[in-house]
Amino acid sequence: MLYVHAVSINATDFQTIYTVDKYLPPESFLTSIDGLSAFQLSHLMKLHVDSRHWDIQKFLDGFTYSLPDEDKKGATNFIILINTLYCMSNRIIPRKI
Repeated sequence: MLYVHAVSINATDFQTIYTVDKYLPPESFLTSIDGLSAFQLSHLMKLHVDSRHWDIQKFLDGFTYSLPDEDKKGATNFIILINTLYCMSNRIIPRKI
């Protein structure tokens, strides 16, 4: 069975902080991210990402990113979501960078 880390990101100073409280099955991890429901999260994946603000490959390569200040909170949720679903689809466990 695939498990993923519970991850938090400090969006204030853009330092990545990994908080591994316990291993969670993917279905539990994806029930809520910062108040978003699993249904809402699934639809986030279908949204078009503006290339001027996002670099998906950088997300997948270790949460390195550069965003306008107004996008910080959204970035926190989006990075967690993208990395989690990417790892689930490729059956790998996130590593600490």
